[in-house]
Amino acid sequence: RKTLTSSPAPRRTYLGEIFIADATEQVLSVYAPTSAHSARFDLLGIDLVPTNEGEPTVSQATDGSVVLLAKDATTWSETMRYESKPEKNCLGYWTDPNDFAEWEFQLQQPGRYQVIVTHGCGGGNAGSEVAVKVGTQEKKFTVQDTGGFQKWQDVLVGEIEIKSSGVQRLVVDPLNKVKSAVLDVQ
Repeated sequence: RKTLTSSPAPRRTYLGEIFIADATEQVLSVYAPTSAHSARFDLLGIDLVPTNEGEPTVSQATDGSVVLLAKDATTWSETMRYESKPEKNCLGYWTDPNDFAEWEFQLQQPGRYQVIVTHGCGGGNAGSEVAVKVGTQEKKFTVQDTGGFQKWQDVLVGEIEIKSSGVQRLVVDPLNKVKSAVLDVQ
C-alpha cells in the first residue's frame, strides 16, 4: 500500500518487494480509492524487477575471499530460479540459455582472484559452455557431468584481476545449451 503524491510529469514509485512462488500465470491488481475527494491517477506501467532472496550486496570476508551463494543471486530468467530446499540450495531449472544470474559484492581488497564455480550436472546434459563475467573480463568453462544435478563439484574457471575496491558484479551466463538443461549452480 502506497500513498502517491501529485506530480506534473510521470514518475516512478517503488512499491516494495513481492515473492512469486510459482512460475505460472499471475494476476496483478491495482486499486485506487473512488471517493470524490481522491485525486485522479493514471497508471502508465508496472515494472517487475528481479531481486534476490539473500544479501543484496555480499561483503568480502576478512581473509579476502568472496563467497557468492545461490540465494544471493539476482536471476534474470524465464525458468532458472533459486531452489531453497536444503539438499539443493542452488540456481536450478536452467533450461533456457538466455537466463543468467548476477551477484553484487563489496570488494575491500583489489587483487587477483581465482574463480571457482560449484555446480552439478547429470543426465547426459554435460557439454554446455558457460561464461563468468566480472566487468570486461570473461572466463569460460565447459560444464562437466558430475553424476547428477545435486552432486556438487568445483570447477576452477580461471583467474581475474579486480583493480579497484567498491561494488562489483559477477555474472554467470550460459553461452549455449547442449541438451535439456545447462547446469545447477550452488
